Amino acid sequence: MATPVTEAQENVPTAAPTPLSARRWWTLAGLSTASFLLALGDTALAVALPSLGRDLGLGLSGLEWVVNAYMLSLSVFLLAGGRLTDLFGPRRVFLAGLALFSVASLVSGLVESSSVLLAGRALQGLGGALVLPATLALVSASFRARERGFAFGIWAGAGAAALGIGPLFGALVTEQ
Repeated sequence: MATPVTEAQENVPTAAPTPLSARRWWTLAGLSTASFLLALGDTALAVALPSLGRDLGLGLSGLEWVVNAYMLSLSVFLLAGGRLTDLFGPRRVFLAGLALFSVASLVSGLVESSSVLLAGRALQGLGGALVLPATLALVSASFRARERGFAFGIWAGAGAAALGIGPLFGALVTEQ
């Protein structure tokens, strides 16, 4: 049970936030955005699959590979991404993974060939496998134990929000 706060304790001025404490919230915003984008790309794609199939001449098995190339690559390389995060530091691995994911997303979005799309999706998964463990390490390092649960909740909530927004985004993109 929490102890009651006295009037004297309520009137104690709190210290102004230091640049370091404000900076970690911006860090969390960036990491949460990365979590959001990793989930958004996959869920938005689900709505775009029929259009992709028509535009690229993919049958059902080809469309399954468009989805699975990302998921397999992400799953296979996730542990390696964690190990690379331990070896080279989370910031480096995060930036490298984000760059790879971004370039692969751009390539995947602009392709006119199914084989290039599959390669792009596999590279997106590899980039995601680097980003995911690095974001966890960066959130953990940026927040004290008492605030860490809250920070992880925001990070996970951003990814979960993309699961709901992704299909809407995919519908908007494929309509245009």
